[in-house]
Amino acid sequence: MDGDQAPILELANIADQHNAWLMVDDAHGFGILGQQGLGIVEQLELSQKQVPILMATFGKAMRYGRCLHCRQ
Repeated sequence: MDGDQAPILELANIADQHNAWLMVDDAHGFGILGQQGLGIVEQLELSQKQVPILMATFGKAMRYGRCLHCRQ
C-alpha cells in the first residue's frame, strides 16, 4: 500500500460507455479521502450513477464493521 490509486474516473467512463456497473472497493480511502472522508468517490465528485456499488470497511478508518452501499 504505497498510495497508488486506480483510474476510477476512467473506469467510470468505460462502464458508462458499455452500460455496465462499476463497483469500487474503497476500504483504504473511506475515512481518509474526500473533504468529509467519504472516500475516492467524494474526492473525484462522482455520482451514485457513476459508481452504483461502493464497498468500504469501517474497520480501518472507523474501527468497526463494514458496509456495502448501492442504489437498490
